[in-house]
Amino acid sequence: MPDGGSTIVRLPGRWEIAIFRRGESFIAIENRCPHEGGPLAEGPIERGMLICPWHRFRFYLGTGASVTNPAMRARTFKAFADGDQVALVLPT
Repeated sequence: MPDGGSTIVRLPGRWEIAIFRRGESFIAIENRCPHEGGPLAEGPIERGMLICPWHRFRFYLGTGASVTNPAMRARTFKAFADGDQVALVLPT
């Protein structure tokens, strides 16, 4: 995945996860806005914030915390490079 790139990983029956590469870091966030289910992976990233394409809710990429509504949070996952692949740490 090139720097600035993204991909979606689908785990049937569990999650759809958007993974973003920023330099040597990988950020993984559930591809579902907690506001009304918008596809977060389709939103732009501005100043470290992911913007939902449906209603412009903003989420900090690193934490999933909403800038728009502090009571709202998008689920995030730990992601890291493992050789030439990206590994995710998922809750059990």
